[in-house]
Amino acid sequence: ELGRLIALQWAWEELVHDLQRERTALAERIQLTEQRAVQASAAAAREHAERVSVLQAQLDAMRATRAWQIAGRYWRVRNQLAARRGRAARP
Repeated sequence: ELGRLIALQWAWEELVHDLQRERTALAERIQLTEQRAVQASAAAAREHAERVSVLQAQLDAMRATRAWQIAGRYWRVRNQLAARRGRAARP
């Protein structure tokens, strides 16, 4: 009977050690996955910021053109004339 109890105790201890190793491996995988997620998020934020910067530069260049300035003046005059006539102009 003592031999069976000792064998059972060893089996339980081996099971505990196996589960602890698995838990450690899972914790390491979770940590690595979280690090990758943070890196991916940071990369996406950088790409978004770069895209916004490029789009802003394109918009600024477009607004600096003579055609844009003429169109802006046209809409201002059109709205002023429409306001004088008592109706709102649609852009």
